[in-house]
Amino acid sequence: NDYPQAISWYEKAIEIDPNDARANNIGDAYRAQNDYPQAISWYEKAIEIDPKYVWEYCKVGDAYCAQNDYPQAISWYEKAIEIDPEYAWAYCKVGDAYCAQNDYPQAISWYEKAVEIDPKYAQAYAEAYKNMGDAYDAQGNNSKKISCYQQAAELGNSEAQEWLKEYGINR
Repeated sequence: NDYPQAISWYEKAIEIDPNDARANNIGDAYRAQNDYPQAISWYEKAIEIDPKYVWEYCKVGDAYCAQNDYPQAISWYEKAIEIDPEYAWAYCKVGDAYCAQNDYPQAISWYEKAVEIDPKYAQAYAEAYKNMGDAYDAQGNNSKKISCYQQAAELGNSEAQEWLKEYGINR
């Protein structure tokens, strides 16, 4: 949690190799301190170095989400999808942005796309299933929530596991 120290080390790494896009993860340290404009600036530098570094596009989107600028966030997630249509995490992030705006039908649609790409990729899909369950819950569709939570729990999502356990629902 010593972000100033982390920034110092990142700056040294950038001095050594200014063309290493990963060194520009200095944006993570700024984002952790809620300095979103600085974070976005560094993420964009990483993208300039490596325009196919899809993870950075999602980080820009995350920084915009943290500022409740969901249309801008979605545009960055969609840029990641344009570069790598199989990058399911970006689909999940679009779903999160729509969910944050209470647009549950859109959110569910994006979560379903994420799951279709590779339903066995546990980290992204456990979250996608759990978030899709939350979106169904917000619409009052408890049976679909339970089904999604069961999928999420099976993939290791602890929140879904706890909820199912609390209500005595089997996976």
